[in-house]
Amino acid sequence: MKQLFNKNYFLIFILVFVVFEGIFFIIQNQKLNDDFKNNEERPLRIEKLLENTTIIGKAYSIYDITLGKKIYGKNDNISMPLASLVKTMSVVIALNNYKQDNKIYISEDAIKQFGDFGIFANEKWVVSDLAKLTLISSANDGAYALVENDIDYLDKMNSKAKKIGMNNTTFFNSTGLDIDTKKAGAFGSAEDAI
Repeated sequence: MKQLFNKNYFLIFILVFVVFEGIFFIIQNQKLNDDFKNNEERPLRIEKLLENTTIIGKAYSIYDITLGKKIYGKNDNISMPLASLVKTMSVVIALNNYKQDNKIYISEDAIKQFGDFGIFANEKWVVSDLAKLTLISSANDGAYALVENDIDYLDKMNSKAKKIGMNNTTFFNSTGLDIDTKKAGAFGSAEDAI
């Protein structure tokens, strides 16, 4: 009789355990369904908010890093002048060409670039420091100096752009400065820039 009583306790324990596991599974499944539904609806909520928001830019692209996709944009696949975003690719190419502790000689041509960012001719800069200054202050002379000794830098910049999916982007110089009144230093789309 005692043995039968122990077996019944064991079966009741197993039954209670299975019921709790079932309840836990249902709760977790509901949470996952709610999360999935919220993630599906979030872009629509953001899009609705943005429809009533005045954005002055001619083009923009909004990317949700959590979902890993674009959720909203305007004229975002049309190539337009990129300006200083070009310096980012110049720095990438320089960091691919040099070790970060290599030294870069600042030429007179680099100093002739538009703007004064505290760099002087005949200085020597560590590549990593010059890259940081270039990105932080949008230094035209820094961007120019980082790639000026690489005659293929434009090919490398344009090749890298295509390789990483920037299909609407073309670089014409290392700074993004306008070449003349009719031609920008680079063109690219807002979607490419994200």
